Amino acid sequence: MKIFERYFSEISNTIVSAFHNYEIWWLYKHEREKYVDIMNSYAAFFTSSINAHFVAMLMSISCLIDDKYLSLKSLYKKIKIENLLKSNEIKFIETKFDELENAIKGVPSLPILVRQKI
Repeated sequence: MKIFERYFSEISNTIVSAFHNYEIWWLYKHEREKYVDIMNSYAAFFTSSINAHFVAMLMSISCLIDDKYLSLKSLYKKIKIENLLKSNEIKFIETKFDELENAIKGVPSLPILVRQKI
């Protein structure tokens, strides 16, 4: 079970990272009027920061769905190999992954700088 703790920990950290970066990016993009004066005072910083948080969010999402790393897909494969799922659960999960296939293809393959290989 130690291996699953590692998967859950890594996946949880990645989800939190994606969420935090999304929240910061969203704040910059959609609540700009509240912070326009300070953002204009430090335009170079905020311009770079907006882009950086968006890219960091995409990288986190990419990590969640890339089966080369500790991800949702690799966790599913490990659980399946260990025969921990019933056939109807496998079918359900595989249907969900199939439904996500187009969205997954839409996320660019970004360089992964710090990730743990399986």
